[in-house]
Amino acid sequence: MEFLDRGLSPLPLVPHGKAPLTEALPRVRGRPSWKPYQTHAPTPEDIGLWYADYGPGLNIGLVTGYPGALCLYVVDIDGPVIPASLVACHTTTVRTGRPGGGWHLYFYGSEGYRSGRYVVDGTSVEFKGVCSYVVAPPSIHASGTGYTFTEGLSAIQPLPGVLMDQLKAQFLSDIPRGDGPATRDRSCLDQIWNRPLLEGERDKALYALYQGLLRAGHGGHREDYARLWTEKKNAMLAVPLTDRELLKITMRGPEAKRPGHTYGVGCPWTKANLPWVNCNGCHYLNEGVRHMTNGYEAIQALQDKDVSGATFKVYFALIRAEQDTGIRDLSLTKLQEQTGLSRTAVIEAKQTLKDKGYL
Repeated sequence: MEFLDRGLSPLPLVPHGKAPLTEALPRVRGRPSWKPYQTHAPTPEDIGLWYADYGPGLNIGLVTGYPGALCLYVVDIDGPVIPASLVACHTTTVRTGRPGGGWHLYFYGSEGYRSGRYVVDGTSVEFKGVCSYVVAPPSIHASGTGYTFTEGLSAIQPLPGVLMDQLKAQFLSDIPRGDGPATRDRSCLDQIWNRPLLEGERDKALYALYQGLLRAGHGGHREDYARLWTEKKNAMLAVPLTDRELLKITMRGPEAKRPGHTYGVGCPWTKANLPWVNCNGCHYLNEGVRHMTNGYEAIQALQDKDVSGATFKVYFALIRAEQDTGIRDLSLTKLQEQTGLSRTAVIEAKQTLKDKGYL
């Protein structure tokens, strides 16, 4: 409960082990998974049930890189000696109980740093970042020795410079190369990228950039692509948003996945909220006319007796994609996700639409 109160995300582990206790985990697509705890911490009720149902002997883990009040990162050292540069940090430290010696050094920092191996004072150490976890006190190691704090959580320090230089180099290497993101003919996104955003326009401009990249071009970009470029643009500003402010933008995910969404980040929203955007010459300038044409075609498809319900669902998904991206096409996987149809049904529907002249 102390871990939870400090903004960390605990998870249940098997007694005397490092593996998650599958019986106590939430289910994702029908299978137990600790992945939800990477973004949403368990509730006090969840934790109470772990121990009520499975006894007091459980080990406990802490998710690293969890974007809570205290974004935890851990340096894992397999050996008795801690590099001098890390000893000098005087941060929260855990003796792991590993035979031969082992240490966990706790730090906090900005969200988003990935796990990896780095060299500190000539010693290779494992960095536990996003999508990872560590065994935490008062867990018991398989050897029978307990994990113990030598300095408690109140001593936790920010990530030291000896690691930050390596982390930033790795973080930036994950961002696609080039002068800017692939905006795929969306003039507004190019203008946002090239503009030195002022304090009063940062939030909406970065939000438009993030959501726009998710929708740009043929099926849009992946969420991690949009997030990384939005974070890079923020880092370039004279006065960047704080990590917490930026997280509110990049943790939302695509508007299209949110219940009751209205696609409120398209051309009308951009014109209303970013008046300095110039739409002249943009490929999407005549989007309203295309919407009217699509509406007329949709009525024709709905009245066509040879177009089944499944085929119309695929057609509607493609029309919506065209409204968002300018291209009437989606991958089979995305069509399956949006329509709930099988792969075979989607393929047959697309063929029918091609035969009818709708594609």
